[in-house]
Amino acid sequence: MGKLFQLALAILMGVAFSTPASASDNIRVVFSDSYAPLSWGEHDKVGGILVDTLDEVLRHRLNQRVQYEGYPWVRAQKLVELDEADAFVTVPTAARQEYTVCSQEPVIIVNVAIYTYADHPKMDQLKAVKSYDDLVDFQIIEYAGNGWAKEKFRDLNVSWVPALENTYTMLAKQRGDVLVRNEFNFDYFSRNLDLGGKIVRLPVNLSSVKFHLCMRRSMQPEALLQRFDEEMAALRKSEKLDWIYGNYRQK
Repeated sequence: MGKLFQLALAILMGVAFSTPASASDNIRVVFSDSYAPLSWGEHDKVGGILVDTLDEVLRHRLNQRVQYEGYPWVRAQKLVELDEADAFVTVPTAARQEYTVCSQEPVIIVNVAIYTYADHPKMDQLKAVKSYDDLVDFQIIEYAGNGWAKEKFRDLNVSWVPALENTYTMLAKQRGDVLVRNEFNFDYFSRNLDLGGKIVRLPVNLSSVKFHLCMRRSMQPEALLQRFDEEMAALRKSEKLDWIYGNYRQK
């Protein structure tokens, strides 16, 4: 009898603490604190394209209570995995989808290109690269916590560094061959790290990468994500998204 009572109590507690997310909930969204201009800034000082886009949809269009915080990216992901935060915006890798449910509609779509240092001795070979597999003979510089890169570059030669900013400085000092980076991110760091002429972009776009809103599974966020998808699709058709991007092109 005692075991039956304990089982019933556990089921009741599971129902009580696993109710679907609603507009009355205060959703805690965490971001990388050093992924400018998509997101940067510590704790409640975080800002950027992802923050502004999410705020337009969640707060202004869905009337959702929400707070935004910036952390080192590895820690931000761990907070969601441990149910200590509610959501992040990222590429939905298999590992991340074990503990999150992600939107169908992307928050942002970025073009991914290859960057190398000026006067690289194998520049002609690099210019001929058409796919990730073509980078097998080159050393890629990447930052810790980039789960997309860990999956994509599994069979390639990668040097992992602590922070995103370090990848640019290392390449400028010719301590690796290439970066694989989105255009927003490179444009920001090339200006702010004064890298003019030291790093060059190769002509091909390797792919387009989609960042989605991913919410922890224990929130049962499916209904909220469906509403998010509808409003995000509407935002993509409006001029407001271009306005948000334009705010960061010279920052």
